Amino acid sequence: MRVEIPPTDISAASKIRFWLKYDSGLQPESLAVYLFCKSSWLWENHWKLEGITPPQADAWTEVELDLSDFTVGEGYPTKDVRRIMIKAYRASGDLGAGGFKIDKLRFERPEVTVTAEDAASQARYGRRRLVEVDKTITSTTYAQHVADGILQHHKNPTVHLRVATRGLAQPGYRPPQHVQVTSLKDGLYKETFQIQRARHRYVPGD
Repeated sequence: MRVEIPPTDISAASKIRFWLKYDSGLQPESLAVYLFCKSSWLWENHWKLEGITPPQADAWTEVELDLSDFTVGEGYPTKDVRRIMIKAYRASGDLGAGGFKIDKLRFERPEVTVTAEDAASQARYGRRRLVEVDKTITSTTYAQHVADGILQHHKNPTVHLRVATRGLAQPGYRPPQHVQVTSLKDGLYKETFQIQRARHRYVPGD
């Protein structure tokens, strides 16, 4: 099986993956994968990985190969891959006949993982966990900048309270007014809150 692909730089990739299924009429003893890098009009330059144990017939199986295991097949291959070829081999006898199917052929880069945390926020609000996935990020430094920015945005979450107040001062509370609250039983001392919604109840005679 041979497939032409757009020019793909695999210098940052670590694996090649694909799903494979072949009919029981085929009896391969091994598989080989070749990555061709076109130089001018020549296709001889390529990487190779041979001697791959084939999976069971008549069942879709995902094959995962480390690019570090590939060796120079011929010429002077670069990291600019243009063609992929997958072949089935049998040392002696007839290979057989049947279908040979490949799906979800792709290169994969190693994941970049970073963490950011704030001890003061954990002590005040408890420990919370947020996972963000962005597969376009390849730099650990940039990933850390993103994680630090997300932490700054979430480390002091908005606190919502629902309270009832009594007395003639009640009509003075209007959204989006800011009020300062001190409540010993609630552990609040001169904490500033913004009124988002207010409902007033008037009792005749009060």
